[in-house]
Amino acid sequence: MKFALRISLLMFLLFPWAIFAQVGSLRIVSGSVCTGIVETPILASQINGMAAMSIRILFDSAAISYQGVRNVHPAVASAALSGANSRFVMAWFSLQAVSLANDTLVVIRWANNGGRSSTLQFDTQTPGGCEIANVQAQVLPVQYISGQASITGAQAPVPLNPLHLTNLNQPNYLFVYRRPACIQQSWFQLATDSLFQQVTYSAVLIDTFYRHMFSGIVPSQGDSIRWWRMGGVFNGDTAWSATGRMSFALSLGGMNQTNELARLFPNPFREAFKLSHPAWLEGELVLVKIFGLDGRLIEEQRVQSQSQTLNVEIKNTAYHGQLLIYWQNLNRTGLVLANKVGY
Repeated sequence: MKFALRISLLMFLLFPWAIFAQVGSLRIVSGSVCTGIVETPILASQINGMAAMSIRILFDSAAISYQGVRNVHPAVASAALSGANSRFVMAWFSLQAVSLANDTLVVIRWANNGGRSSTLQFDTQTPGGCEIANVQAQVLPVQYISGQASITGAQAPVPLNPLHLTNLNQPNYLFVYRRPACIQQSWFQLATDSLFQQVTYSAVLIDTFYRHMFSGIVPSQGDSIRWWRMGGVFNGDTAWSATGRMSFALSLGGMNQTNELARLFPNPFREAFKLSHPAWLEGELVLVKIFGLDGRLIEEQRVQSQSQTLNVEIKNTAYHGQLLIYWQNLNRTGLVLANKVGY
């Protein structure tokens, strides 16, 4: 015990600041995007008595470019900022010291240039590159933790939840999906085997919101199962989505059922339409859901049947285009493709 006290006293006499100095840190929080702007905050921890600051971060200008900052900490709001020649620089000084316990110093914004990732490296090798000092111009002990601005690799297109393979009128099927904007090219495939050695259908997917009507794939008796997969290319790298086993039963919005055809008229329509089916009873309430072809539920109604006919009025009068009209009573369900026209 006495020995330990002697060591502590000796340390205090030789290095009086070492007993009380607390190592702070600046850490770059890595960010990742598929395309567009990636943001990387710098978190400050236990920076006490700061009166001057010089920070230099090195980045790959062929991969990302500096787009400015946001959320600069109010204590250093007057800091000088620049980002050029593969260097981000932040400089600040004051006659009054400030402390940052655990807070965001600044959020740096980067744009994706070449579809690659870039390390964000604190320049601690160059004298004065990264330095924080107090009012006596003494350099404070700070740990600098580098990060990365990541551009993600290949991503397959994402089916709308769930996969919309809709049995409308055999042999035509409607498939709806959402593709990430950064995917440069993508495909949809159907196969009779899970290894995709026997591909029965292949289509190139072009738009971000894609609607594809395809035919000629009506399964024969006992052959109602197909396997599907979606592929995408990003920066020359190809990735396939997890394959899924798919039945040719109707699949829409989590509801699986066989398709009972109903008659819709007039088609196209402006504000209202009639839907008729022999299974509906007089006065029966039938659930009607109206979807856009992007998979979005536009509205939902419970309509009372009048002599096996529903009179449906669309409340969303601003919408026009193709619609999926889904209906359900106690023991049957169905789907009709309709077209709403504007004025």
